[in-house]
Amino acid sequence: MRRRPRHRPRPPARRPIVAQRLTANRKRFFFCGSAEKRVNSRAMRTLILQHTAEEKPGTLEQWLEQARFPFHVHHFYVEGPAPTAEAYDWLIVLGGPMNVDEEEKHPWLKTEKEFLRTWVASSKPVLGICLGGQLLAQALGGSVAKSEQREIGFHNVERTGSDHPALRRWPRELAVFQWHEDRFTLPEGAKNLLTSAACENQAFCHGEKLLGLQFHPESSPEWIRGNYEDFEHAPEETFVQDLAAAESSMQTKLDPMTKHFFHLLEDFVQSAR
Repeated sequence: MRRRPRHRPRPPARRPIVAQRLTANRKRFFFCGSAEKRVNSRAMRTLILQHTAEEKPGTLEQWLEQARFPFHVHHFYVEGPAPTAEAYDWLIVLGGPMNVDEEEKHPWLKTEKEFLRTWVASSKPVLGICLGGQLLAQALGGSVAKSEQREIGFHNVERTGSDHPALRRWPRELAVFQWHEDRFTLPEGAKNLLTSAACENQAFCHGEKLLGLQFHPESSPEWIRGNYEDFEHAPEETFVQDLAAAESSMQTKLDPMTKHFFHLLEDFVQSAR
């Protein structure tokens, strides 16, 4: 979804495959009890697909560091060839301002879609976030279209009654950060796991190893504030918060969202190995 004027893509800073330590002033969320030991029983080599220089992994980096999972961030929009899928155990596909059908504007989308179809066919675990979830839905035969209304800011998602091991500790209702104007339909064989007042399909699974989310649980305060640069808010939009409202919501809603997102990651990895 668009949120700021387009700029020429900047080559991302190169990073080694091992996770870098976060700055000391960033708030940390630790695993409870023996959770870190369970996750670390076998390190999962992690591949992350990032779609713009601005839309970074957010708190995902923090979780991967704590889990001691080696990871590499790949950028199809500047790096060209697809990475070697055999070198990784699971895949995380991030969001982005483009739409899934904008292949003429972003020719690299074709390459990424081919890579995703190959990955899905391999039956290795994959998690998609916002645009990433839409791309996974499309790869499985679902469709992506404009929502009736934008959903921006902190809004509640509710469980549908369908279950998945990744949601073992997910509450019945939770406020999460949203930033989208498109929505996906469920592919054949998929289950809708979460829903909201503005968007019926907020999370879906296809078996135990594929999970797609419409919202942004990886959001950090810096990530959220960056999205609001040059943001235009129409007062009549029911499900759109301005920056002031989002800042207020962060005080009470960001920490619970991050905690449950980390639980989701841990439980997904454990069930999908």
